[in-house]
Amino acid sequence: MAAGVLHTVELLLLSEENIPLGTDMVDFTVTFAGGCSNGCASNGVCHHGYCVCFDGFTGVDCSHTGEGTPAGFVPGAGFVTYNTELMQQERDEDAYISTLKLTANEAFLAISDAKIATAHAAVVTKLNDFVIANEADMAQLATDQADKAKALHRKRDRITTTIQQMREESKRLKTANTEAYLETVRALHEGQRQMQNELDSKRLAHFRNMAVRHDEWVEIKEKNDFKLNQLRTANGPLVDIDDLQERECTVDDMFHTSCTDVSSSTAFVEQPGYTSHGTVKSVGVCTAAEASTSDASRGFRCVCPEDTTADCVKVEVDGEEDATLYHNIPR
Repeated sequence: MAAGVLHTVELLLLSEENIPLGTDMVDFTVTFAGGCSNGCASNGVCHHGYCVCFDGFTGVDCSHTGEGTPAGFVPGAGFVTYNTELMQQERDEDAYISTLKLTANEAFLAISDAKIATAHAAVVTKLNDFVIANEADMAQLATDQADKAKALHRKRDRITTTIQQMREESKRLKTANTEAYLETVRALHEGQRQMQNELDSKRLAHFRNMAVRHDEWVEIKEKNDFKLNQLRTANGPLVDIDDLQERECTVDDMFHTSCTDVSSSTAFVEQPGYTSHGTVKSVGVCTAAEASTSDASRGFRCVCPEDTTADCVKVEVDGEEDATLYHNIPR
């Protein structure tokens, strides 16, 4: 700044929002440094903080006239003083600026500390509120989870019960199907049994009828055989057995022959006949061997089905031998 001139500085007090809170004005002057403190007494030129005197003038401020040098004068002392004071001024300015910056930093730090404290308090409050809210949310979540777990357990129990009921229903249906199948099988077997019984009844009736016809045929065959035998052995007309006679002849000593007719009914051998009553005496089973000889047997008939594993049916017809049968044969 120019030395020896009145300077004015205005100070403004502002808020954080740059709102003016107050003002102050200060007037001051700056003194000369080095040998230019009084303007070189108008006897020289101030050059870089020291005086360059005109001819005939000497001294730091060119205030000495005459020959010789003033006492204590050192050439270049003004320059040294100027630079020394300039450096001191720079140091003072730096110190002042540092002080201002330090004060500003302290204020800023105070404001920052307050903000940080406020922010910290807000963060702590927010964290506390978050912790409290989180604890409440966690408690609510735990309650909800417990309720959901209970609901899931109940659902699982319902599903398990439903599955068990479905299994039981499946078992009941399986049992019902099995019973229906068995009932169908029983009905089929019952129908087959009824049909088999009817068939057996018809076969039995047929076997009985055939056995009766066979027995009657045996009786007729006996009669016809006797008639054929009589026809083969007879030499004349047929007569009753009681009227049969045999001529016996004897020869005497004179060789005379005499013959007499004697009865021969006692010597005639009669074969008993067979009389069928035409009724079934008994029904049973027989073997295949008996079936092969049943036609030659009297009084029963043995018949075997085509199925060799089934039993043969034996039907015995009621009848009896009768020796008088041949006496009743018409002749």
